[in-house]
Amino acid sequence: MSDVYTTLGFLRDLPKYHTEQPYEAFGHPELPPEALTNCELEYIEGIRVVDAREEDHSPCLDINGFCFIEAPSKFTPRPGQIEESNIEDPIITRYLDDTRNIVQEYLRANRVICFDWRYRKNILQTATGYEERNSSRTFALPPGINVHCDYSYNGGHDRLEMHLLPEELENIRSGHSKAVLMNAWRPLLVVQNAPLMICDRQTVRKTDLVEVDKILSDKVEKGFHIHHRDWHRWYYLSEQTPDELALFKSWVPETPGEIADYPPHGAGRLEHEILDSLRESIEVRMIVIWK
Repeated sequence: MSDVYTTLGFLRDLPKYHTEQPYEAFGHPELPPEALTNCELEYIEGIRVVDAREEDHSPCLDINGFCFIEAPSKFTPRPGQIEESNIEDPIITRYLDDTRNIVQEYLRANRVICFDWRYRKNILQTATGYEERNSSRTFALPPGINVHCDYSYNGGHDRLEMHLLPEELENIRSGHSKAVLMNAWRPLLVVQNAPLMICDRQTVRKTDLVEVDKILSDKVEKGFHIHHRDWHRWYYLSEQTPDELALFKSWVPETPGEIADYPPHGAGRLEHEILDSLRESIEVRMIVIWK
């Protein structure tokens, strides 16, 4: 398959965000709908997305912020199996452990911590993104069509502080250790609709990123929404299989310069989608540490 054109959702580039913090509230049924977010989104049509299979040089994790690797797992759940399970089911825990091992070996890391995961399915229902989320990880979430980074520069530091010991944090601050947040995304069947789309971080300026507060019932997380720019370069992997893993950085410490340090991502629609088998995927969120 060749390059495609799609529609993606972005944060409107409005003057109010120069003085007003964007926010989204989840799990707050006491709030009226108009108070759940001040994020105004726009949906841009005709965005060109390059098929990574057709490229002479595959995207590189260190340069572009993401890569696609051949990484089969004998513990990959079958389609529909996660919905039939519970969060403690060995089906899930074995897969998380195997993914952690795959990533640790591929990146030659000293330690990899799985701190979260998501199961998504291209369910045929309208979802605003602001309704109360089901607390069970085995409940299928729809693909995230709005372009985002899971963590802002501040949000990534907050996440490290949630999971690491004080001495580990001090080793990172002093430069004795290095830590990044990584996402390992795998489809549960060949992707025929709503594929994962990732932007080459080299084409994203830091001024294109806008920090957004995600107000949960127990904490506030900080991520990035993205302003659309014509010069962004998008990629996907046509007909990605369960043996192929998309690996992308979801946070690294900020470096000097105007270029973003890690890539935005989202899900897009194909021009001629096959809906006989709805996309299912599992993504694993990890802290990766080198000493």
